[in-house]
Amino acid sequence: MSDSHSHHRDRAGCFAYPILAFVASRALIITFALSAPLFGGALGSEQGLSAVFTHKHPMWSALAHGEIAGYARVARAGWSAAADASYFPVVPLLGRWLGALAGSVEMGLVLLSLVTGALGFWAVYGLFACLRGRETARWALALLAAFPFSYHLTDGSALGCVLACSAWGSWLALRGAFARASILLSLGVLTHPAGIFSAVAVACLPASHATHRWPKLVVVLLPGMILLAWPLYLGQHLHLGTSALWGTLVPRPAPSTFAWSATLASFGGLAALGVLLLVWRRGLRLLALAGGMHIAYVLLASSPTAAFTLVVCWPAFLGLGAFLTERGTLAAPLVAMLGSHQGLLLYCSTHFLRRT
Repeated sequence: MSDSHSHHRDRAGCFAYPILAFVASRALIITFALSAPLFGGALGSEQGLSAVFTHKHPMWSALAHGEIAGYARVARAGWSAAADASYFPVVPLLGRWLGALAGSVEMGLVLLSLVTGALGFWAVYGLFACLRGRETARWALALLAAFPFSYHLTDGSALGCVLACSAWGSWLALRGAFARASILLSLGVLTHPAGIFSAVAVACLPASHATHRWPKLVVVLLPGMILLAWPLYLGQHLHLGTSALWGTLVPRPAPSTFAWSATLASFGGLAALGVLLLVWRRGLRLLALAGGMHIAYVLLASSPTAAFTLVVCWPAFLGLGAFLTERGTLAAPLVAMLGSHQGLLLYCSTHFLRRT
């Protein structure tokens, strides 16, 4: 009886902590959004959002990232122009379905990001607990919640869905459920090209956790084929050239300012440090390959759209979490510092970037 109670308690703890961390972090973001006008002007919102959404949900429209307008446009009208090619199908289709229930496509996209963000936190915690234990998983998840780009997980963009599909797919693969893992990782790829890096990470999981090599390779091959098939299909549908098809996989470099370059160097450098720390962890070294590919993708694109995907680069948070577990005095200050930077970025986004 005691073993049964202990098993149920462990399962409850595996669910309760990540959901609590997600709810607490989102509550802080929402509280900030509601109180932010006390420290400056009224909250701004992106152009392209529907009037119904901005009128009924001014707070969510202020927190919504610029990509939500593009996803909403594709959800309503489908893929009809070259500018729509960079939007992969899972989020617009689910956003259209949820929008019919929520009253607007934009609100449907916000609800989708909230639900998938919570599921992603749950899977990340379970995955890290399996790999390095619960203490490491707690600090790694705290870093994920505090990471300055983390508020993009619930802003109506695709990142929450990418995190959920990638983390759940990786966790299932770690437990040997390769068929279900391949389906989820394929959905992650059909959500955003960055989902392919989690498929690569599955192939790099320690051999003691997944002993059959060929099933692991199949898990990588299926998302990889889908990643190539979707742009080719869309290219034929929209009559796009090779350069336009390449742009669907890697965002085009954007003009950068000193402030943006410094932000990318700081937070990208932190993610790169987490990836490098995996090299010194026995059984986790190959995960540095998947994380390194993700960092290279961000540097190659050199754009905000790509940089925000650092928040779904889960090998980096595993490396940082393992490092902080061994140096407990650094953990809380680092989490607090990152959380403060997230608040500053959110303030700048809602008050200044939206007005220029």
